[in-house]
Amino acid sequence: MEPNGKLSVLKKPLKDIVTKEDLNIPPKSGQYLPAMLVSNGEKIEQVFQEFHLTDEWFRSQLESAGYQDIKDVFFAQLTEDGEVYFVKKEKSS
Repeated sequence: MEPNGKLSVLKKPLKDIVTKEDLNIPPKSGQYLPAMLVSNGEKIEQVFQEFHLTDEWFRSQLESAGYQDIKDVFFAQLTEDGEVYFVKKEKSS
């Protein structure tokens, strides 16, 4: 009991949470921070410049994901491991 009347509770050291640092395990560090590359079929030029991504590199990513044109992509994101996640643009009827 504290002098102000409140009760303080501390965990026993044996029941404390173990961290990666405690086990000398290095943290996973991604190659990139996740970043939006395409929004509604439009390339976000600033992101390409910031991450030094080329049009040729992006074209190969598009083609390997089965897309013919950037206009077919609603959203594309560069993931931490350097992969690109695509969301197809729905065709309006």
